[in-house]
This record gives sequence, structure tokens and C-alpha cells, in this order.
Amino acid sequence: MTVTDVAKALGGRPVRVPAAAASAASAAISRLPVVPSMLEWLHVARTSVVMDTTKAKRDLGWRPTHSSAETLAALASAV
Repeated sequence: MTVTDVAKALGGRPVRVPAAAASAASAAISRLPVVPSMLEWLHVARTSVVMDTTKAKRDLGWRPTHSSAETLAALASAV
């Protein structure tokens, strides 16, 4: 799942921004007296979070009940 997938699911339009510009903007915004809560989403969107569920599957018999796409669709409908 990519940032583009998330942006489209949430009704946004992905825009490419150089990493240095995104970092500078993030740093500037974080110095404001009141930081917009959406800033946290900027930090999340700038990195990939990949979790390995192998041990949960192997040791606990866990199986996901929803795919990434299904979870994203549920998130998008709740926002």
C-alpha cells in the first residue's frame, strides 16, 4: 500500500514533494505555538510502516480478518 493509495482513498490528490522540502516544512510547522493535528499524519505519510506478522501467525495461529485495502476503505469511510 502506497501513500498514493491512501491519498486517493481519502479523496485527496497525491503531490510529489522533495524530501528536503517536506522535512523543512514539517520542522517549521512544529515550531508553531499550536501544531495542527494533521502534522502527525504528515510524519506518518513520509515513512513506510511494515510489520511482520509471521510470529503471530506461527506462534498464535493468528490470521488477518481484513486486507490492507479493506482496512483502508473502512478508515476512509470513517473520516
